[in-house]
Amino acid sequence: MTRVGISFSKQHFLIKKWAVPRIIGSGPIAAMIKSSSKLANQMFRTPLPCTNPHFAFYYRGRFEKSPGLKCERIFLECDDGGIVGMDKVICSNETTPADQNKPIILIFPGCLTHTYSTKVQTVSTAYMKAGYGDIFICNERGRCHAPLKTMKLSFPNGNNNDVHTYVNYMRNNYRGRKILLFGSSWGALFVVDYLSMSGKFPVPEQVLGGVVHSVTWPDVRKIYREESMYRKYGRPQFLDIRNLLIGKDSKISHLVVDKLGKSKVDELLGLSISNGEQFDFFVDMLLNHSILDGSMVQDVDDYLQKLSPLPKMRSIERPLVIINAHDDPTCHIMTGNDIVEIENNQNLCLWLFKTGGHCGYVTQMFPGVENIIDEVVTECSSIVHMFKHSANVQT
Repeated sequence: MTRVGISFSKQHFLIKKWAVPRIIGSGPIAAMIKSSSKLANQMFRTPLPCTNPHFAFYYRGRFEKSPGLKCERIFLECDDGGIVGMDKVICSNETTPADQNKPIILIFPGCLTHTYSTKVQTVSTAYMKAGYGDIFICNERGRCHAPLKTMKLSFPNGNNNDVHTYVNYMRNNYRGRKILLFGSSWGALFVVDYLSMSGKFPVPEQVLGGVVHSVTWPDVRKIYREESMYRKYGRPQFLDIRNLLIGKDSKISHLVVDKLGKSKVDELLGLSISNGEQFDFFVDMLLNHSILDGSMVQDVDDYLQKLSPLPKMRSIERPLVIINAHDDPTCHIMTGNDIVEIENNQNLCLWLFKTGGHCGYVTQMFPGVENIIDEVVTECSSIVHMFKHSANVQT
């Protein structure tokens, strides 16, 4: 259902697009979300400028105010000798008192974001306000001053080693507590990869499930091979991967320069990645110089297959709520076949907004930027928790 209306306040007078999101899924978790009074008829009202998904992403990233949360940093060693940095959010007395019966929240940020990025801070605050007292932000290797002991970065490519390291820490230090995973964009791929048990570590019983948003769902190889799809959806993702590895914000760029030489790195940075052949050349160069882990990735096709979440959907055995916007310019829109894949697994639920962009979901532009996604994420997390709790009681 879509309709156009007029919204007026002292601060602004805007035509807004109103839409009730689609909730797709055949299992009990989808039924619980559909029956939730808070979620079933959630009206998402987008200020007119933010109906442009690129503008929504930019505006929220540029103008949303960070809550300025304080955190306690913890460094963990992975079994391959790598180091990951995790930040425990220090809860404020101004928020709702923490409920120790609620699960621990592990947050996996998007590409090139970290603990002190605004979007990560706002969703952490939303969890605090919802009564979650133990919130941990799980950064990739090399982020937030974690010493980079290996050439490996954290990649959702069938190696769930890093997520296992975080989960294992919780099991050892918070015995008896349940764990719930949340990821956005790039971080969502880690959650899907882990819950699908595609790596070498099984998912323990303490992990209830997860909530993710703004994530690429189809088989990435299809985007890569079709020229029109590549230009529209593939190139932005592959540019992100290149920048993660050797861009100015990369934490291993100096190691890559040592291996390849500055002239070769400049050549790679000069690639527009405008077609599949250029991305082939880029990945082959990284594999040949052991910058990508050759034991996990054999070639470009293998890399793309392991990066693709959709083929892993069949094996997810924990509740997973997927939140995406139909106009997301970074993540390819699901086709009918993709949605059938979700409906065939009763542990999955897809919440599809008509608008929202990539990690945008702006509901107010001024006097302060507000979004709807953080509230939806925390409510869906509560439903996943309630679902698993009721299932345990019944058994």
